[in-house]
Amino acid sequence: MAREQKKRRKRSQKQRKTTLQAQETSTNRRCALGETTNHTPFPSSRETIKGLEEEVRHLKKKVQEGNQRWYKERRRNARAEKAAGFQKENIKEAKADARRLRGLTSMLGKKLDEVRKDADESIRRLQDRIKRLEGALKDLNQRRVVLWKRCKRLTAAKSALKKCMAEMRKARPATFQMMRKGRYTPEARRLARLLVSSGAAECKVGEAMQEIGSVLGVEIKERVSTRSIQRFVLEKGVAADLQVIYEIIKSASKSC
Repeated sequence: MAREQKKRRKRSQKQRKTTLQAQETSTNRRCALGETTNHTPFPSSRETIKGLEEEVRHLKKKVQEGNQRWYKERRRNARAEKAAGFQKENIKEAKADARRLRGLTSMLGKKLDEVRKDADESIRRLQDRIKRLEGALKDLNQRRVVLWKRCKRLTAAKSALKKCMAEMRKARPATFQMMRKGRYTPEARRLARLLVSSGAAECKVGEAMQEIGSVLGVEIKERVSTRSIQRFVLEKGVAADLQVIYEIIKSASKSC
């Protein structure tokens, strides 16, 4: 296989100008012993050497400057290629990040739709609950009004009862006579028997009668003893037996 020809870089305008100047000086130096000898006298060797040395120094300087520019351009190109490589890698990473972001965006869009649906459902439930609570509040307000009216009526009835009790206290004596001429009254006996039949203990009947009197606004000075309560109960049993005998006798006389 033939060798591949190396690609030549395009030279700048300054480089081309420097090359042309070098070619002109070389031709002038070659013609110094040829055509110029017929018209001008041959210069001395020292002056020729000095001129050539100056031209050589000038050319070396230009070559050095050209080399420096070439090295600078090469370094600049190397840095540009390196930066281009980094930019390519960054572009690849950016594309990968863009793909990931697109995936995340689609996933977040789905989640957002689900969250919106849940939010709408929650809002609907809350609205239903608010409606139910408003209905319950309305019912409670109605009941409150009814209870307030009842309380007002009860307050009026209480005040009327107090007035009636005060009038009754004025009309009747404030004390309840348990005994009359050394004997317990029939009302006291009947009340004691009622308390015993209602389940009160015989030893607590006297105290209960005084408490009931204090609640009703009637003063009961005497407290019935336990023995008296037992006698009251016994009297009721004897009276009941007598009543039964009387009824039997009465029924027997009618049958005869």
